Amino acid sequence: MKVNVRLGGTLAGTGNRERTIRLDTGASIGTVLESLQIGHPGDGMESRDDSLSRLDTLTILLNGENIGFLKGLSTPLVDGDVVAIFLAGEGG
Repeated sequence: MKVNVRLGGTLAGTGNRERTIRLDTGASIGTVLESLQIGHPGDGMESRDDSLSRLDTLTILLNGENIGFLKGLSTPLVDGDVVAIFLAGEGG
């Protein structure tokens, strides 16, 4: 399946803010983060000892809805979904 990803602020860096990624059926928001290596050293987020603890600094929207109101990182995806990811303090 294909999912459209929009990165905001520091996460986009100087690259393309919008990209389409291919994922296996049954993928989740967590799969997107792993695919893009967000939450890992070198992703432009503040350095901390535990890279996964930095995920609380992100705002992640699925088709405009905050995943905190869905199933968090376990929120399932379907073909054509739009995932927006940005640092909470930066906006989208």
